Amino acid sequence: KINNINVIGVIHGLMTNYHKGNMGTKKLKDLNLLKYDKIYVWINHFKELMKKNSYLYRETDVFVSGWLSSRQVHKRHFISTKKNNYVLHAFEINSNFNEISKILRIFNEKGYQIILKKRYPYENYNHFGDINFQLVSDFTQDHIENSFCAVCNASTFFYNYLNMDIPIVIPEKEKDGYNFFSSNKINVFEFSETVEEKILSCNKNFFDLEELNTQFLDEFK
Repeated sequence: KINNINVIGVIHGLMTNYHKGNMGTKKLKDLNLLKYDKIYVWINHFKELMKKNSYLYRETDVFVSGWLSSRQVHKRHFISTKKNNYVLHAFEINSNFNEISKILRIFNEKGYQIILKKRYPYENYNHFGDINFQLVSDFTQDHIENSFCAVCNASTFFYNYLNMDIPIVIPEKEKDGYNFFSSNKINVFEFSETVEEKILSCNKNFFDLEELNTQFLDEFK
């Protein structure tokens, strides 16, 4: 920056209003802060969040790269119409383990099989207590097609679930305190006694992950 070399930032995953390194704060908005000349986010939804909430970056500074993480190879073409076998959870390092464990335990007690996706380098998942879960390296096509819902709190995998047409259950805001995701998105439900009924009556979601675009790839030629 001192030598007038343009610096490009690439967000490494999830973008929320809580990421002050990208959003900044109103109290510092008039300072000449060190920041990227151009910043790439994964999907247009993240760009809209920055456009609305960032005090660091203008809309003209923010670009969409496309989805940089691995995608699930299978996309469901239907929504849950019965109480399918599986409840999915991709392990999240920043999750509220107490609330997530409580939700998974209740689903487990109702007869659902919990499928817990590993996150490298973690091998010990004892903090989930006595929940009966199957530990996997990745969700299979069978897990995806026969899932009833996914439980999520603080992971970019939230968008993979949406892309796969899997209903999402998130903790109640008043019990979580830092819920990253809005409950008013299509097929995203705060946990409650009636969450199963809501899942069974939800509609198909047409959300899709954006492909890597040429402008982003050209930055690195």
